[in-house]
Amino acid sequence: MSLANISLANFGAVVNQWRQYFVFSVCLLGLPAISVAQLPQTRLYAVSPPGGQIGQDFDVVVTSGADLDELSEMVFSNPKITAKQKTVKNVPVKNTFVVHVPKDVAPGVYEVRCGGLFGFSNPRRFAIDNSPVALDPADNNSAEKAAPVELGQTVNGRLESGNDIDWFRVSAKKGQRITFDVWAERLDSRMKPVIAIFDGTGRRRLKWSQNPVSGDPVLVFDVPSDGEYCIQLRDITYRNGADYFYRLQVHTNPYIEYVWPPVGTAGTKASMTLFGYNLPGGQKNGERLNQIELESLAVEIDIPAQPDLLKTECRIRPLSGGIDGFSYRHTVDGKVSNPVFIGITDQSVVAEVEPNDDAKQAQSVTVPVEIGGQFKEVGDSDSYRFTAKAGEVYYVEVKAERLDTAADPYFVVNQITPGADGAEQVKRLTAQDDVATNLSANIFDTITDDPVYRLQIPTDGMYEVIVRDRYWESRGDPSLRYSLAIRKETPDFRVVAIPSAPTPGQTWPTGIRRGDQFPISVLVFRQDGFKGPVEVYAENLPKGFTCPAVVVGPGVTSSTLIVTSATDVQPGIQHLQLRARAKIEDPALVRSVATATTAVTNASKPIADLKKKATEATEKVKAPEAAYNAALKASEAAPDDASLKEKADAAKKILDQAVAQRDAATTALTNAQNALNTAQANLEAATKSLQTSTANVVHPVRAGTIVWSNAANIPAISRITETMAVTILDEPAPFQVRSNAHRFTVNQGRQILLPVKLEKRSGFDNKVTLTTKELPKASNIDFPNSAFEKGEAEKTLRMFVKENTPPGIYTIWMQTQGQVGYRRNPAKAEDLKKANEAAKAKAATAKQAEAAATQAKTAATTAFTQAQQKLTASQTAVKTAEAAVTTAQQAVEKLKADFAALTTKLNEQKAVEAKLTAEIAIATKAQEAQKAELAVAEKSLAEVQTTLNQANELAAAAQQKAAELTKQVAAQPDNAELKTQLDATNAEVVAQKKAVEAAIAAVQGKTTARDTVKKKLDATTAQLNQSQQQLTAAKTALDASTKAAATAEAQAKAAAQTVLAKQAEVKAAQTAATQAYAALKAATKAKTDAEAAEVAAQALAKSTEAARVAAEKAFTAADTAAKPKNINFTPPTTPIVVEVLPSPAKLAATVPNGGKVKKGEAMEVTVKVTRQNGFTGPVTLALESPAGVNGLAATPVVVPAGQAEGKIVIQTTGEAPDGKVENLVVRAGMDFNGRAEVDSPVVLEVTK
Repeated sequence: MSLANISLANFGAVVNQWRQYFVFSVCLLGLPAISVAQLPQTRLYAVSPPGGQIGQDFDVVVTSGADLDELSEMVFSNPKITAKQKTVKNVPVKNTFVVHVPKDVAPGVYEVRCGGLFGFSNPRRFAIDNSPVALDPADNNSAEKAAPVELGQTVNGRLESGNDIDWFRVSAKKGQRITFDVWAERLDSRMKPVIAIFDGTGRRRLKWSQNPVSGDPVLVFDVPSDGEYCIQLRDITYRNGADYFYRLQVHTNPYIEYVWPPVGTAGTKASMTLFGYNLPGGQKNGERLNQIELESLAVEIDIPAQPDLLKTECRIRPLSGGIDGFSYRHTVDGKVSNPVFIGITDQSVVAEVEPNDDAKQAQSVTVPVEIGGQFKEVGDSDSYRFTAKAGEVYYVEVKAERLDTAADPYFVVNQITPGADGAEQVKRLTAQDDVATNLSANIFDTITDDPVYRLQIPTDGMYEVIVRDRYWESRGDPSLRYSLAIRKETPDFRVVAIPSAPTPGQTWPTGIRRGDQFPISVLVFRQDGFKGPVEVYAENLPKGFTCPAVVVGPGVTSSTLIVTSATDVQPGIQHLQLRARAKIEDPALVRSVATATTAVTNASKPIADLKKKATEATEKVKAPEAAYNAALKASEAAPDDASLKEKADAAKKILDQAVAQRDAATTALTNAQNALNTAQANLEAATKSLQTSTANVVHPVRAGTIVWSNAANIPAISRITETMAVTILDEPAPFQVRSNAHRFTVNQGRQILLPVKLEKRSGFDNKVTLTTKELPKASNIDFPNSAFEKGEAEKTLRMFVKENTPPGIYTIWMQTQGQVGYRRNPAKAEDLKKANEAAKAKAATAKQAEAAATQAKTAATTAFTQAQQKLTASQTAVKTAEAAVTTAQQAVEKLKADFAALTTKLNEQKAVEAKLTAEIAIATKAQEAQKAELAVAEKSLAEVQTTLNQANELAAAAQQKAAELTKQVAAQPDNAELKTQLDATNAEVVAQKKAVEAAIAAVQGKTTARDTVKKKLDATTAQLNQSQQQLTAAKTALDASTKAAATAEAQAKAAAQTVLAKQAEVKAAQTAATQAYAALKAATKAKTDAEAAEVAAQALAKSTEAARVAAEKAFTAADTAAKPKNINFTPPTTPIVVEVLPSPAKLAATVPNGGKVKKGEAMEVTVKVTRQNGFTGPVTLALESPAGVNGLAATPVVVPAGQAEGKIVIQTTGEAPDGKVENLVVRAGMDFNGRAEVDSPVVLEVTK
């Protein structure tokens, strides 16, 4: 049921729910985390997503739990749904599984468990359907960021953190009826959802809903116009975290609000009506719920034939654990509705017929019957009338809360009798409200608002049951449904079993180690006054398990079943098949036996007194009879003596009176004995009839689970689960207390000795305490706590059933406790230690590789720089050489032109010379001497000129060489050899400069000398005619031109050679540049590779260092966890079932001398026997010595019937133990409805 609006009608209920939510939230916020030392056990709190789509594979992550170490398995209650651990590159992804749902899996709610190092977990509900799945994005916390969702989709979401609110946006068409169904509590979430729909802006709220009953709201929205609408979803108190998850279904599929009537008769095809929305073929009939008009659809539903069935697809709360029912889904054209719960009854079912609000309109029914009713309107009151016979017993019971409705019913029962005036007289017999019985408060709360009453019909006539809602004057709607059963007294029971956590009320699976014992609480829902014992037992136990049956005693509602595992049991998960059986008697026949027993008791009461009176009356006849006989004899001897005759007559009267009294007493005794015989015969017949009618009833045991642990004053949240699964951990229990003793049938006043053994494992040798559990205080059974001291492995426990112990069946067990040094997953610590060492080595290697890579990169960078410089120098050299070639080529061309011009001029001068030679032949001859002198001067001048030219050439060569060396040194500043050559060359340049200067000075001197000779010649030849002078001038010009031509030719040839040399230099420079480019390219690649190698090495070093840190952290945590920690291990012992029968007698042994006796001597013990409970037979006394005690013996002694005391002699020998002898008793054996035994403790102290 969902509540779209809060009205005065339901304000009280909603406020109460809010108060609970608020208190729960505040307590959770204010409480520290529970930390109780206990051995680890895998516990599952949440998975994400909490459901999936049929025919799909999808990831499921375990998001919340405890002791989730090394999760590797995930199993589902439907074996068709499979899961395998997700891996990435063959590495398992922590807590993540890939789930496969085949196409043939039916839509439904199943259960999931996860398994790891510490076994398999408790179950969590998991929804499967056909709708496509969308994931809730993390940032949709406002209307502006609302996540789009399509009709037909299911959103798997979670309230992450802070005051998280999830927003969604849906497009809808006018006239559509859309259902927004929030699944949270139904999937074991902590979330208490509130859902609201807004307009497209997210500002104007149009409708909202919450559900204070089951926790999960549904909002049905009739779309007013085309457009977008925003949906807001939050927790009622804005709580959040991994445990606050949900599934939001947005659809137009069939949705059922309720089924009418709410129950069906087992094994029938029932005509029922569905009420809800979007029901194909459904009709609107004006009935409204939460302001929405409902649709109705008539259907035929097959009610399961098994009357004690309880299907769990619908979440079954603890208070409903004692009823029967199943879930139903309506399917049309492949569209499947939500599940709804329908109750199962073995009565015929009728529906309420309105109007039936008052006596005049009361609905007549024939009982037994079960009626489906509703509180549709405010002020609704439903009256039902039936006729019954005096003495009949009916149970009147209303189920509403247990059928998951919001109704809070109560009823009154009236007796209707006609008055003298014809008006009805109404007598109220009872008014009933809630049932306060709570089978397991704060753990598995079964207290309910549903009332029940045992109605014993006082007289034949008409009776009336009036049913109302507790808030009938302020609320009413069609969802407030109930079923009213008026049935014949039918005693019955249902049983629920729940794993018992080390700390009561905690979420815990049935987890057991090898060689271990685990307790399971069993709760008995008793029906119609059934108080008999219920035996709970296991069938088809898996190999390696034992599970002794336990008996929940008469009138008791709980006990503990103990599962024991062998030391070689295989790890994994198994499912227990638990059954419960009881002998159920017909209550009417029980009452007949009780009546007959009372009659026997009443009939037997006067027998003893009447026997005494008859005996006394008989004795009283003897004296009057003797007196009469004597008087008669005397009278007969003297017949004439009138006085003697009078005496005889008087004696006769006295005798007659005594005989009459005797006869009356005898008759009274005979009549009483006959009455007793009749009563005994009636009792025997009633008992036989009862025994014949007694039914052996067997029911399957339902399983329960604690979903969320209790805390402080907050009860645990629990429910019914599909199966009782047992998980076996692959590690031995530290110790185990075992005993082969299990079941005893004894009389009151009996001693029971229980030999127990402590099996120790893994070096455990601490003290183990034994604390008695589930022994009622009123039992008067003495079974004190005990302990195994350090080093002790065997002992005998003593239980004494006292003489005033109420007869019945008692199931008792002992809670052991020993402090163990538990190491949590030492193998993991060892593996992580190795991994840590490997990570360290890998990180160190990576660090070294990083340093080497950095060094290589530095060298490659230097080489790259040098290659780059060399390339630049080579490219400069190429340009310089090319420029030099161009210059040299230009010089060659100029010199060629100059040579051609000089050749032309020389030819002209030769012609002039020939002419002048002829003219001055004579003059020349005359001047030969002077010419000779001039020739010498010229020659000397030429020589020094040659020297000057050579000096200039050497100086130029030295300067050129110095320039080249300067460039090389600039390119290679660190080249010492080049610097040395440069220094030597510079020195040579200086020397050549000095040589040039000296040569110039010599030329100048020679020139001066020549000029002097020439002047002398000129002076001496002054007389020569002008032609000789011309000839001389011409010859001088000719010589100069010839020399110039020769010089030009030589220079041209030299320049040509220079061009060739420069071209060779260009080629060499180009070759060097090509080589430098190749070297640079190689150096660039080497640098790039080195840089990449360094980055890779740095990344590897960083990742390996991070891996090292993580490995160190993981190892430290595992090593810390694996260090032995003192934990109190508290497994139970196996149960002891003691059936106590009435005792036929009481014993009291009196021991002389305070029980002290010397070895070899005897002691006479006086035993008083007080018979009771109708026992009158003989009693055999014997001495019962504890096992292992020698040297004590006694001959059995019979105390005959009628005697109340016997003496038994205890003989001691040299083998008798020194000191006090523990657990020694005198045992009396009797025949009382079979063998009966009673003990009396004997205190005996043996001395030397």
